[in-house]
Amino acid sequence: LLQAVNCYRAGAAPELCGLAHGCLAAVYFCSRSEPRVQRLMFTHCQHAMDYLPEPSDRLCQAISVAVRLLEAKVIRRAVPKGSPHWSGDAKAASVLCDVYQAKLRQAHGRGGGDAASQDKVRTALLTGGEDLGSGLQIMSYLKQELSDILLRLLRVENLAGDLKSLYYALLTAWHAEAGEVDALAAVGAHARKILAGARC
Repeated sequence: LLQAVNCYRAGAAPELCGLAHGCLAAVYFCSRSEPRVQRLMFTHCQHAMDYLPEPSDRLCQAISVAVRLLEAKVIRRAVPKGSPHWSGDAKAASVLCDVYQAKLRQAHGRGGGDAASQDKVRTALLTGGEDLGSGLQIMSYLKQELSDILLRLLRVENLAGDLKSLYYALLTAWHAEAGEVDALAAVGAHARKILAGARC
């Protein structure tokens, strides 16, 4: 895989290079959990996203989403020295919100004017081109991961205030299947805000 990365980079094949980096990240994710290996995984996630900024086909779209999910996992595991113990969760929440928002914005932007067309495009995008059952599993995973992370952050002293109302707004949006993009954007922005405050 490392040879493939070098070949594709030299051959100016960015999408294939991004796919190879994504595969390397997955290999490291499935191997040992020691810090050095996790840092390598995070590095390959970042390289994959550099080479896949706007995936043009279904496979690249799937790899892009998978890489972001791997990134969220490793961010939670690897908290830098001197950072609050909750910083990994806050960073992961920001990443998951971005992934979810991107999928929803695609669905809202590509549909026709009528509700039926919007629903059809929304279903196709949220399933990633796979069958409906697989797509629902992906979205259920995102919701569960984000909910678990936000609940952990709510248990942290001095973080529960604004976050609680934002979390309730997100739950309401999920239930109503309306206003999800705005609710996710607000949660992601708040996660980045508390991280910036922790660094000050």
